[in-house]
Amino acid sequence: MEVKPPPGCPQAVSREDSVKPGAHLTVKKIFVGGIKEDTEEYNLREYFEKYGKIETIEVMEDRQSGKKRGFAFVTFDDHDTADKIVVQKYHTINGHNCEVKKALSKQEM
Repeated sequence: MEVKPPPGCPQAVSREDSVKPGAHLTVKKIFVGGIKEDTEEYNLREYFEKYGKIETIEVMEDRQSGKKRGFAFVTFDDHDTADKIVVQKYHTINGHNCEVKKALSKQEM
């Protein structure tokens, strides 16, 4: 049986992570960095769906050229899902190692 803290309670974080910005924030959105050119939205959806229900996926592109910028944002319907994913810093998506962090607004950083 998994015991979850009530919504809004801070999540357990390691000592080294607790000093990072946003470590104690509950977020539904994660940043996925290090995405290769051949990784599409459906690759991200396939990978992250096994963790929980996805609301949106934004693969960031350069406004002028339309080329992928190598990172994306994935928003889940529940912050617990995002918390579970960021516990593991690196994930292999479409055969490439990608870094995963909580997505923070500029103010939160």
